[in-house]
Amino acid sequence: MKSRLPRLLPTTLLFVALLLTSGPARAQLVRYRTATKRRAPPKKKSALVEFVHQLNAAMGTRIRPRALVRGIPEILAVAIRRKYSYSPPAAKGWIARTTKALTAFNRLWRSYSKRKAVVDRAVTKANRQQAGGQLVQARRTLLGVITPVTPTSQRPRRRRRRKRVFLKALDAELPALSALGDVALAQKDYALLLGISDALSVRRRVSNLHNERLLWIAENVNLRGLSAGQKNSGDIYRAVRMLWNRASSTVNEGQKLAIGWFRRHTSKTVPRLWLGRRKNKARRGQWVVFVMAPTKVSKKRLYYYRDSSYTQSYNCRSTNRIAGIDPHTGRFFYHERCQQRRVKRVVSMTANLAKPLPTWARKKVTRGRFLNAVWVLAKLRRKGPRRWRVSQAVPLDLPIPTSP
Repeated sequence: MKSRLPRLLPTTLLFVALLLTSGPARAQLVRYRTATKRRAPPKKKSALVEFVHQLNAAMGTRIRPRALVRGIPEILAVAIRRKYSYSPPAAKGWIARTTKALTAFNRLWRSYSKRKAVVDRAVTKANRQQAGGQLVQARRTLLGVITPVTPTSQRPRRRRRRKRVFLKALDAELPALSALGDVALAQKDYALLLGISDALSVRRRVSNLHNERLLWIAENVNLRGLSAGQKNSGDIYRAVRMLWNRASSTVNEGQKLAIGWFRRHTSKTVPRLWLGRRKNKARRGQWVVFVMAPTKVSKKRLYYYRDSSYTQSYNCRSTNRIAGIDPHTGRFFYHERCQQRRVKRVVSMTANLAKPLPTWARKKVTRGRFLNAVWVLAKLRRKGPRRWRVSQAVPLDLPIPTSP
């Protein structure tokens, strides 16, 4: 008996094609494609809530996150008493030393709270002025409460990295910087808008008093032996390690805020220009920002010329490693993994300056050329990829990232 497979195959393929092109099938495919896109990571619980939850599960207790004993979290006091159950005076002494050490945190918190009250009043006043169209007055109000930071050009290039102070009065000025960004955007002052990223690098977001107190204890009090000799010591150690990681990432959050702010505004408002690339989102007449190491400098122009081979990144794909956080919206920016290739190309750039070079930029000029690369903000007049021309160029005193 002959097989019916050859005769049934065309009919089966036609049936499958009709099934895939039907309405329900298309809806399912769209739903699957949407679900497979990378989603933003879920919002994390605060370090205090997570730490108390993990220790309650490990010790079999039901302690509230904000419960205190002599100024320190009750969950921490209970863990210490259980560790030193053989010696109550030792547990009492540890709690007393931690309570005494918290005087430094209380002093920092009072300074932060006092500064925050001043900044909040100024932001409220500036928002009212901006709503009334008084952008100049709103800008002056906000700049009056923002402490200027040391410019990038005046910072030593090589210095030993110091540990950041856990809590600063500068951290209270974060809402003022965000409001100043809205004013700069309304005034189309893109140099100020991008310069805010440098001010964000020395600040961080501050949560509530109870959470900050626990993070300060993790940073300044030795909790290494908290899990030793206790039941479920592995769970307790994992909770302490989580607390250390949260404290470390919180203290060094400024760099991520700065990167997030810069990448947010260079992706839409002021596109970043990549010299030598064929695909650039910038259009003629649009304000752009790019990195440039001028090979020739005059009073009115900056020139750049390169005829060599260099490594170019392409086929870049985002990873799950967070590179920056937008302080305004909380959006995450991710590191990219790119393929590399060697490219040989001639690239030239002529930048007409809006005004003479500032003092910090003139100090970088030696024998008619720049020693280091600088950020340049300008209006695009001629699009490459080989020959570029911009006008109204302004050098920006911002740090150059180590990787694109």
